[in-house]
Amino acid sequence: MNPQKETNGVLTKKGHGFCKGGLMKNKKIALIVVGGLVLLLLGGLCGWAVASNQKVKGYPFLSDSYNAEHIPIFAQWMELEFTAVHNHESYLTDKLVRTDCVAYLLEDRLSICVDTRTQPGWDVYLGEGRFSVSDRELRAAYTEATNKILKDIRIYFPEKESGLSDQEIEIAFAIHGSEVGVWKGGVFKLEGEE
Repeated sequence: MNPQKETNGVLTKKGHGFCKGGLMKNKKIALIVVGGLVLLLLGGLCGWAVASNQKVKGYPFLSDSYNAEHIPIFAQWMELEFTAVHNHESYLTDKLVRTDCVAYLLEDRLSICVDTRTQPGWDVYLGEGRFSVSDRELRAAYTEATNKILKDIRIYFPEKESGLSDQEIEIAFAIHGSEVGVWKGGVFKLEGEE
Protein backbone atom coordinates (compact mmCIF):
# COMPACT_ATOMS: atom_id res chain seq x y z
CA MET A 1 0.00 0.00 0.00
CA ASN A 2 1.32 3.48 -0.84
CA PRO A 3 2.43 5.48 2.24
CA GLN A 4 1.02 8.63 0.62
CA LYS A 5 -2.53 9.80 0.56
CA GLU A 6 -3.97 12.36 -1.80
CA THR A 7 -6.72 14.58 -0.42
CA ASN A 8 -8.02 17.44 -2.58
CA GLY A 9 -4.88 17.26 -4.71
CA VAL A 10 -2.53 17.47 -1.71
CA LEU A 11 -0.08 14.63 -1.23
CA THR A 12 0.46 13.72 2.41
CA LYS A 13 2.67 11.16 4.09
CA LYS A 14 -0.22 9.44 5.89
CA GLY A 15 -1.11 5.85 5.06
CA HIS A 16 -1.40 2.32 6.33
CA GLY A 17 2.23 1.22 6.29
CA PHE A 18 4.59 0.05 3.59
CA CYS A 19 3.13 -3.44 3.03
CA LYS A 20 -0.33 -4.91 3.56
CA GLY A 21 -0.91 -6.32 7.01
CA GLY A 22 1.77 -4.09 8.52
CA LEU A 23 4.44 -6.80 8.10
CA MET A 24 7.02 -4.25 7.03
CA LYS A 25 6.36 -0.93 8.71
CA ASN A 26 9.83 0.40 8.13
CA LYS A 27 10.27 1.66 4.57
CA LYS A 28 14.04 1.82 4.96
CA ILE A 29 14.27 -1.89 5.79
CA ALA A 30 11.99 -2.76 2.88
CA LEU A 31 14.13 -0.73 0.45
CA ILE A 32 17.31 -2.35 1.70
CA VAL A 33 15.77 -5.82 1.41
CA VAL A 34 14.47 -5.18 -2.11
CA GLY A 35 17.74 -3.56 -3.16
CA GLY A 36 19.71 -6.45 -1.72
CA LEU A 37 17.58 -8.99 -3.55
CA VAL A 38 18.01 -7.11 -6.84
CA LEU A 39 21.77 -6.92 -6.32
CA LEU A 40 21.97 -10.63 -5.45
CA LEU A 41 19.99 -11.54 -8.54
CA LEU A 42 22.06 -9.33 -10.83
CA GLY A 43 25.29 -10.43 -9.18
CA GLY A 44 24.28 -14.06 -9.60
CA LEU A 45 23.48 -13.56 -13.27
CA CYS A 46 26.78 -11.76 -13.90
CA GLY A 47 28.65 -14.44 -11.95
CA TRP A 48 26.94 -17.18 -13.95
CA ALA A 49 27.88 -15.51 -17.25
CA VAL A 50 31.51 -15.11 -16.16
CA ALA A 51 31.76 -18.59 -14.60
CA SER A 52 30.33 -20.28 -17.67
CA ASN A 53 32.68 -18.29 -19.94
CA GLN A 54 29.74 -17.16 -21.98
CA LYS A 55 29.58 -13.75 -23.53
CA VAL A 56 26.65 -11.59 -22.57
CA LYS A 57 24.26 -11.47 -25.52
CA GLY A 58 24.59 -8.29 -27.52
CA TYR A 59 22.19 -6.43 -29.72
CA PRO A 60 23.07 -6.78 -33.42
CA PHE A 61 21.50 -3.43 -34.30
CA LEU A 62 23.88 -1.54 -31.94
CA SER A 63 27.55 -0.69 -32.45
CA ASP A 64 30.31 -2.65 -30.70
CA SER A 65 30.87 0.14 -28.18
CA TYR A 66 27.23 -0.17 -27.05
CA ASN A 67 27.52 -3.95 -26.85
CA ALA A 68 30.67 -3.83 -24.70
CA GLU A 69 30.44 -5.62 -21.35
CA HIS A 70 30.27 -3.42 -18.29
CA ILE A 71 29.98 -4.50 -14.68
CA PRO A 72 28.89 -1.49 -12.63
CA ILE A 73 30.46 -0.74 -9.27
CA PHE A 74 28.22 -0.82 -6.18
CA ALA A 75 27.89 2.99 -6.09
CA GLN A 76 26.49 2.94 -9.63
CA TRP A 77 23.84 0.42 -8.57
CA MET A 78 22.91 2.71 -5.66
CA GLU A 79 22.73 5.71 -8.04
CA LEU A 80 20.35 3.79 -10.33
CA GLU A 81 18.26 2.45 -7.45
CA PHE A 82 17.94 5.93 -5.90
CA THR A 83 16.71 7.30 -9.23
CA ALA A 84 14.33 4.38 -9.81
CA VAL A 85 12.75 4.69 -6.36
CA HIS A 86 12.49 8.50 -6.22
CA ASN A 87 11.78 9.51 -9.83
CA HIS A 88 8.02 9.90 -9.52
CA GLU A 89 5.55 12.41 -8.15
CA SER A 90 5.39 12.18 -4.37
CA TYR A 91 5.09 14.14 -1.15
CA LEU A 92 8.25 16.04 -0.27
CA THR A 93 7.10 18.61 2.32
CA ASP A 94 3.87 20.36 3.27
CA LYS A 95 4.77 23.01 0.70
CA LEU A 96 6.42 21.01 -2.10
CA VAL A 97 5.81 17.89 -4.18
CA ARG A 98 8.69 16.11 -5.92
CA THR A 99 7.79 15.45 -9.59
CA ASP A 100 11.13 14.08 -10.85
CA CYS A 101 14.39 13.11 -9.20
CA VAL A 102 17.57 11.85 -10.86
CA ALA A 103 20.94 10.99 -9.28
CA TYR A 104 24.28 11.41 -11.07
CA LEU A 105 27.64 10.21 -9.79
CA LEU A 106 30.17 12.72 -11.07
CA GLU A 107 33.96 12.67 -10.67
CA ASP A 108 33.95 14.72 -7.48
CA ARG A 109 30.38 14.53 -6.11
CA LEU A 110 26.93 13.02 -6.09
CA SER A 111 24.55 15.34 -7.91
CA ILE A 112 20.78 15.08 -7.43
CA CYS A 113 18.39 16.97 -9.72
CA VAL A 114 14.90 17.42 -8.28
CA ASP A 115 11.96 18.96 -10.15
CA THR A 116 9.09 20.13 -7.96
CA ARG A 117 5.66 21.72 -7.88
CA THR A 118 3.95 23.50 -5.01
CA GLN A 119 1.28 21.88 -2.86
CA PRO A 120 -2.20 23.39 -3.54
CA GLY A 121 -2.19 24.95 -0.05
CA TRP A 122 1.02 26.84 -0.88
CA ASP A 123 0.22 28.06 -4.40
CA VAL A 124 2.98 30.68 -4.66
CA TYR A 125 4.49 29.83 -8.04
CA LEU A 126 3.77 32.51 -10.66
CA GLY A 127 5.46 30.78 -13.61
CA GLU A 128 8.78 31.24 -15.41
CA GLY A 129 10.74 30.72 -12.17
CA ARG A 130 8.95 33.50 -10.26
CA PHE A 131 7.27 33.25 -6.84
CA SER A 132 4.88 35.42 -4.83
CA VAL A 133 6.82 34.91 -1.57
CA SER A 134 10.05 36.43 -0.30
CA ASP A 135 13.41 34.86 -1.07
CA ARG A 136 13.70 34.09 2.64
CA GLU A 137 10.47 32.05 2.67
CA LEU A 138 11.36 30.35 -0.61
CA ARG A 139 14.83 29.44 0.71
CA ALA A 140 13.28 28.02 3.90
CA ALA A 141 10.85 25.84 1.89
CA TYR A 142 13.61 24.42 -0.30
CA THR A 143 15.96 23.97 2.67
CA GLU A 144 13.27 21.79 4.28
CA ALA A 145 13.04 19.82 1.02
CA THR A 146 16.84 19.51 1.00
CA ASN A 147 16.79 17.94 4.46
CA LYS A 148 14.27 15.34 3.26
CA ILE A 149 16.35 14.53 0.16
CA LEU A 150 19.51 14.21 2.31
CA LYS A 151 17.75 11.65 4.52
CA ASP A 152 16.79 9.72 1.38
CA ILE A 153 20.38 9.87 0.09
CA ARG A 154 21.70 8.42 3.36
CA ILE A 155 19.58 5.28 2.85
CA TYR A 156 21.67 4.49 -0.24
CA PHE A 157 24.94 6.18 0.72
CA PRO A 158 25.38 5.97 4.53
CA GLU A 159 28.20 8.37 5.41
CA LYS A 160 30.25 5.87 7.46
CA GLU A 161 30.00 3.06 4.89
CA SER A 162 30.24 5.06 1.66
CA GLY A 163 32.61 7.83 2.76
CA LEU A 164 30.30 10.35 1.05
CA SER A 165 30.09 13.52 3.13
CA ASP A 166 27.62 16.37 2.77
CA GLN A 167 30.44 18.39 1.18
CA GLU A 168 30.37 15.99 -1.77
CA ILE A 169 26.61 16.21 -2.36
CA GLU A 170 24.91 18.74 -4.60
CA ILE A 171 21.11 19.03 -4.89
CA ALA A 172 19.71 21.19 -7.70
CA PHE A 173 16.03 22.14 -7.48
CA ALA A 174 13.72 23.23 -10.27
CA ILE A 175 10.01 23.94 -10.48
CA HIS A 176 8.22 22.89 -13.65
CA GLY A 177 11.68 22.78 -15.29
CA SER A 178 12.74 26.32 -14.24
CA GLU A 179 15.80 26.45 -11.97
CA VAL A 180 15.11 27.47 -8.37
CA GLY A 181 18.43 26.97 -6.60
CA VAL A 182 21.22 24.63 -5.55
CA TRP A 183 22.22 23.18 -2.19
CA LYS A 184 25.97 22.53 -2.06
CA GLY A 185 28.36 22.18 0.85
CA GLY A 186 25.66 22.88 3.42
CA VAL A 187 24.41 26.11 1.81
CA PHE A 188 21.27 26.63 -0.29
CA LYS A 189 21.51 29.43 -2.86
CA LEU A 190 18.62 30.60 -4.97
CA GLU A 191 19.14 30.93 -8.72
CA GLY A 192 20.92 34.22 -9.43
CA GLU A 193 22.35 34.60 -5.90
CA GLU A 194 26.09 35.11 -5.56
